[in-house]
Amino acid sequence: MQKAFFSFIPFTKSRSVPVSDPVLRKAQGTGKKQGPAAFGTGAKKGQEQILPIVAQWLRVSWKERVQCLCLSQALRIAPDSNLALISVAGAYAHEPARQALEKGLNVMLFSDNVPVDEELELKRYGHEHGLLVMGPDCGTSVISGAPLAFANRMPAGAIGIVGASGTGIQEVCSQIVLAGSGITHAIGLGGRDLSADVGGISAQDALKMLADDAATRVIVFISKPPAASVAERITALMLNLDKPVV
Repeated sequence: MQKAFFSFIPFTKSRSVPVSDPVLRKAQGTGKKQGPAAFGTGAKKGQEQILPIVAQWLRVSWKERVQCLCLSQALRIAPDSNLALISVAGAYAHEPARQALEKGLNVMLFSDNVPVDEELELKRYGHEHGLLVMGPDCGTSVISGAPLAFANRMPAGAIGIVGASGTGIQEVCSQIVLAGSGITHAIGLGGRDLSADVGGISAQDALKMLADDAATRVIVFISKPPAASVAERITALMLNLDKPVV
């Protein structure tokens, strides 16, 4: 099992929103307030002024956008990448996910409606090659501070999360932050990983990864009702880790 966690390579240039912009401050109303609350003070007139500005900031020209027609081309542009986030219709998800694994990439599979036999094949391949498959139907992960899919930036801390529920991960992350702490990684599994058909393959791989991660001191495990045999297997693994698991 590899110990190194994932890097995050952005393929588009990000743009900041300068709150000090005089046009934006005028649209906000008085120009004294800043932040999200100020956007509600300008009523309809303020919204009419703000929306074109926001649209302009969000627009990225084709010259600035990196065009990749296939995985091989993307890896030539960003050869240090070690994670692929895949979001296509479930009927077509297996092929790009398998290609990514064969090129040594961990996979976050956002796609749902992937046949269970294809999920099992992907996870077995990943397990055998020291790679993690998050999903299918994995909607939330935070890896090395990078929020993936339905996730938010979290403060760094010493808590690692493994979860078969995206909303569960989001809620626990929020409570951790409200308590003044932070996380190392939040690893989504997909809703079927703890079923008898899949057997918790990704759950076991994720737990071992966090156990090997020096920055993670405590592990939180979030689960939907698992199959009894899988629950027994995962619990036995937790009890044998040298870190506390909640």
